[in-house]
Amino acid sequence: MARVLIVEDEMFIGLELSMIVEEAGFAPIGPANDLDTARALLESERPDAAILDINLGANITSAPVAEALTALNVPFVYVSGYGPGFVKENMPPAPLLSKPVNPERVVDEIRRVLVQDA
Repeated sequence: MARVLIVEDEMFIGLELSMIVEEAGFAPIGPANDLDTARALLESERPDAAILDINLGANITSAPVAEALTALNVPFVYVSGYGPGFVKENMPPAPLLSKPVNPERVVDEIRRVLVQDA
């Protein structure tokens, strides 16, 4: 069972993403609502994939988590209100799903990056 790290500062959305990945047969890790929690989870478990919100509040982005995942060769997708231009200029490259996101789209994208990474 693939493990999916979820980094999302909005508690309700994080829990919703956890339920979406669990119902699709994945094991959710998190959700982490800030950088410290996300880093701690990465130190204790190695995910097979991840879902990252870009904006974690107070002008903080998930870029450090995305960089760590890239270094670990773990595929991830962004689920965010930010557009492709912001991602291209400020974040490590990864697929971007716009909020509000369709649950099927999240699952399809996670499956796609897992297969692509295999």
